[in-house]
Amino acid sequence: MQFLEFFSDINLNIILAMCYFAILGVLCIIYPLYKKEYIKLLIIGHALIAVAILMLSLRNIAPDIISVVIGNMFLLAGEYLIIVGFLKLINKKLKHKYFITSYVVFTIIHIYFTYFVPNVNYRIINFSIFMIFAITIILISYLGKLKHQSDIPYMVIWLTYLLFSLNHLVRLTNAIAYEVIDELFRDANILKTYILISIIICIVRIISILIINTKDLIE
Repeated sequence: MQFLEFFSDINLNIILAMCYFAILGVLCIIYPLYKKEYIKLLIIGHALIAVAILMLSLRNIAPDIISVVIGNMFLLAGEYLIIVGFLKLINKKLKHKYFITSYVVFTIIHIYFTYFVPNVNYRIINFSIFMIFAITIILISYLGKLKHQSDIPYMVIWLTYLLFSLNHLVRLTNAIAYEVIDELFRDANILKTYILISIIICIVRIISILIINTKDLIE
């Protein structure tokens, strides 16, 4: 993709962080209008992800505890909170122990492949697997809702997370089968594509939220 040659992966990553900060600002503005619990979760989730992306951008500058371990912990925690927020949006009853258990296991594995057996491929595999696990929960939950109520914004959220899962699946497959990765930021097109799709996803998600809340306000 020739378009990707105009950007470095670090630059795209910083743009992604700025998108999350901008969306965080929008959520903080609309929260007093609607005062819904799931929006509060989205605010915390977006804040964690925005900070996490900046931490990850400091790879080889800041210590690994910040740019690898805490950065990825914040990133996964933020994504989990956003997913929990979207599940609360459809009044889905949650068993938080599954998220908490998977988060603890993820953290242990990530620390192991950072300090004891340093391996970027295995860290990518670890993160992708736990993201796909969480995304599968939201895909199944929203599919159940869409069977009873066909609503375009909810369909868009479902399709967005389907794209998100495919994005992680491609990255997972690449880390397993195709590329030995020495550095996270290496100007590889697969990482640039992953970040670009992530930018599109975060923008589409906030548009869907705005549409849903506007409809609720009108009704």
